[in-house]
Amino acid sequence: MPVKLTRFFSTLFSIKPNEWDSVFYFFLIFLVFSFGASFARSIGMALLIQNLPGQLPLMFILIDLSVMVGSMAYAKYTKKVSGLRILQFFFISMAVFAFIIQCLLIFVINWLPALTWIYGLFFVGFFFFYVLIFIHIGSVVASYFNAVQVKRVTTVINAGIPIGGTLGGLVLVFCLKVLHLSPNYLIIVLGLSCLGVLALLKVVNARLSPVRSSVSETRGIPKSPFHELVSAFKYIINSRLMIYMSLGLIFFVIANKLLEYQYQVIIYPAIYPDATSRTSFFALYEIFANLTWLLIQLFVTSRLIVGLGVGVTNLIYPMLAAIVSLSLCLYFYWNPYNVVDNSVGLMLLLAVITQFVNQEMRGALRTPANNLLFNAIPPNQWGVNKAFLNGIVFPFSTTLAGSFLIFMTSNNQLFDVTDLSYILPSIALIASLIGIVMAFPQWRAYNEGVFGLLNRRLFDHNADINSRKSGDLRLVIEEKLNSHDPHHVIAALEMIRLLQLGQFSNPVGTLMLKVQHTELEETKPLELEAKHLEIDSKRLKNEAKHLPAGSTERIELEEQVTACRNKLNQTRNALATIKSSHFDIKKHCLDTLAALPQTHTNANFLIELLSVESDTTILAITLKHLSLFGNVNFNNQIEKFLSHNTPQVFIEAALCLHNHPEYRNKKVVAEKILQRLEENRDSEELPLYLYALGELKQQQYIFYLLPYLDNSPRPDVRLAALMAYMHMLEGQLDPYKDRLITALSSEDNRMRIAALQALKECQPLEDWTTVIDLLGAKDRAVVNESKELLRLSLGVCRHALIKELFKEDISVQQRFEILSLVYTRLNELQKERLRQMADKSLQMFIKINCLSRIHRQSKEKGKAHELITKLLEEMAENQLLQVVTVITYETDGNLEFFQRVTRGLLSNSRANQGNALEVLLNAGEKYLTERIVKYFDERFTDIHVYHRVHLLLYDEPLDITESNYDTHLFLLNNDLLKACLFYSYKDQVQMPRLVLTKKSRELLIDKPQKKKAVAA
Repeated sequence: MPVKLTRFFSTLFSIKPNEWDSVFYFFLIFLVFSFGASFARSIGMALLIQNLPGQLPLMFILIDLSVMVGSMAYAKYTKKVSGLRILQFFFISMAVFAFIIQCLLIFVINWLPALTWIYGLFFVGFFFFYVLIFIHIGSVVASYFNAVQVKRVTTVINAGIPIGGTLGGLVLVFCLKVLHLSPNYLIIVLGLSCLGVLALLKVVNARLSPVRSSVSETRGIPKSPFHELVSAFKYIINSRLMIYMSLGLIFFVIANKLLEYQYQVIIYPAIYPDATSRTSFFALYEIFANLTWLLIQLFVTSRLIVGLGVGVTNLIYPMLAAIVSLSLCLYFYWNPYNVVDNSVGLMLLLAVITQFVNQEMRGALRTPANNLLFNAIPPNQWGVNKAFLNGIVFPFSTTLAGSFLIFMTSNNQLFDVTDLSYILPSIALIASLIGIVMAFPQWRAYNEGVFGLLNRRLFDHNADINSRKSGDLRLVIEEKLNSHDPHHVIAALEMIRLLQLGQFSNPVGTLMLKVQHTELEETKPLELEAKHLEIDSKRLKNEAKHLPAGSTERIELEEQVTACRNKLNQTRNALATIKSSHFDIKKHCLDTLAALPQTHTNANFLIELLSVESDTTILAITLKHLSLFGNVNFNNQIEKFLSHNTPQVFIEAALCLHNHPEYRNKKVVAEKILQRLEENRDSEELPLYLYALGELKQQQYIFYLLPYLDNSPRPDVRLAALMAYMHMLEGQLDPYKDRLITALSSEDNRMRIAALQALKECQPLEDWTTVIDLLGAKDRAVVNESKELLRLSLGVCRHALIKELFKEDISVQQRFEILSLVYTRLNELQKERLRQMADKSLQMFIKINCLSRIHRQSKEKGKAHELITKLLEEMAENQLLQVVTVITYETDGNLEFFQRVTRGLLSNSRANQGNALEVLLNAGEKYLTERIVKYFDERFTDIHVYHRVHLLLYDEPLDITESNYDTHLFLLNNDLLKACLFYSYKDQVQMPRLVLTKKSRELLIDKPQKKKAVAA
């Protein structure tokens, strides 16, 4: 297209220059096809009504039955074959069909005029291909644009339909009125238009590339067409959007068919009884209706969709259908005597308006809005779900409406034409009102669906909706407890523990002891065998040493040693497997008994296990759970474990006795812990003894902890000492608050978390800087604890948070978390300042991307070139995230919203970017979102595009060129970038002036500042 014309249309229809090729070719495809389809539609309806009067409801049913069969095949191949190839096949088939029908019609007219069924065949066949093509062509068009682009370009592309229809109507009138050709000889035009479309599709295939693929990337097991539709059904009943789309389609079809019968069978034949005059009227109608459709399509639809959104636009069509249904109902109800002669003009006007709403407004409003709903569905699901809607739901609805019409029209004794003339629009009115109701949940489900597409794992697996319902819960648990599969046993134990089913105490305890007994029976022979194998291996090895090297006897003995060692390894592996399986079951049994009521019976099970168990881990767990049974006294049996060599067993036994209310020798237990602590000052078990000392909660022992807290070089020891320190103080932490604040600077996240939890029990801090800085930590647990501490003292720390919020150098995460705490407390001036900062970040995002583009294209590539490129990309990403952060809180979003949108915007896929932009548009924030959309709508082929976008958004030129871009690089505030630039330019004669920060110098000489000790 000429440049000036392209610019004019770009301004008029909001089409970007990089989109015109795709828009132009698809517009021509719609235009050429609609030209031929307008011939076939007008001629087919006129010939059918003339030659097969009263058979229109049956034709509806036959059309949809054929579409149902075709949809099954379509559902099978839509995931295997590209959308463009399927569309080519449809047009080839339709062209062949049109040429065959033309030949048959010539034969029938001249030799066998009684074969009127040929008119029904043409009517059904044409609409069969017509429906399938329009089912599929929307997916093909959408695959070449992202979700935001398709909203803007769909109306311009679809404008080819009314233009083609208008041209077709004009040519048809000329052929009928001027050339006096019979309609029977004009079917060939349909075939020729299909050949023209095929030529255009070849051009599209050669010049354009799709953005979204409807072919599944993961090829699974091949499915039959029926199973494909079953798969779609499973997806639909798990998708709120598809459920309401299906219900909306049912009521739309019912209203559509009833209204179509009203004007095609009741009104038009009464006004135009002759087939030729009716065909001429249809041709004139096509001209003016399509021109009106075109104006609505170009100047109304796109503005409605972009301005109001897909959800609201989807409400308009059923409202119009309800209005025309009400008008027809009132008109014919108040004309009980059917006075046609006196009201032909008004009746014709009603028929034309009804047909226009039913047919043209369907194409101008309902079809574009309905097709855009599929943006909320994964592209690889488009074909199969459209096949389900149009292959099952649509035929079902048509069969329902057709059967109803056949029943109503075949029984003249119940209903005559006068009764039908107001009964049918009354039912259509009810169906339209229900369609309006269905549009509201569609709207909500669409917004949720587009948001869901930003989660890349959302559609990885199909939900299993056919899971078997379990019977009685008790029987199921008992069955799993007695299973030989350890996974089933563990699942049953978890169920008992979570639901706290106390009636299973005895079965669980019995199972635990039974597993222990079984383990002894199974492992004892294996242990003996392993012992004997080890002895034999050593004996054979010693015998082989005394034989000459290379002798036959020595070689045989060495082979026996190898076989013995292999057998020993197999035995040990079998032992490990048995013990591991039994260990898991025993551990879950212990955890389950601890969660159930603390009865004497449950305690007896634990004590009995102590007497037979040898695994130290199980012993420690058992003793820990026994400490919960304060109402049962088994202290004598537990005391013997105070001499156990394993630290964990000793500690749990000591704490169990110390916490028991009836135990008298608690001082002896404390002395034993202190003794072990002194004996293990340098051992790996030292943190365990510090933990035990803290659990005593006796402040007189605090001086034993301070040397480890202040001077130990081991992080695990310092953490254990800190935890013990806080347990001993028990709420009296205020005097020691400085020590806790110092612990926040530790590199150990566990120490940070412990210190933050302790600070919750203290009075509010005077300086919140250290805590606010932790909002930018990488560990999520540290961030959550910091937020919780700040939230508890928000009235005190709010001003410090707001002051930090408006600093320019804080991280995205830190700003996001601060906003989660204070956004609702910001006044309008502060919110406006926040928006201005976000707008400035967007401007910096454009500048950095421009610099990155020039840097990548730079001919002089130093050693740090790739690193600088990566740094610029990260800096640009950071600026964009700052903008999305503000939008998130402007729209009451959350962390999930922020993560999904940013992942979509930063994706290399234009489809993912489009979904993210659609989510932002649906969120409600206008100013920043529209500016982001304008940026992502562009295709950045060179730096001039960045200049154009910057000028469009900020009304000022972007003063970045290839000659001065390095100067702009030096102005960016990034220490690592400055170090890289200095490294790149230090060998050049003329190095630009660059002021290095202290951090940049440290990075250059690789001598970072030593960090202070945490507890200093």
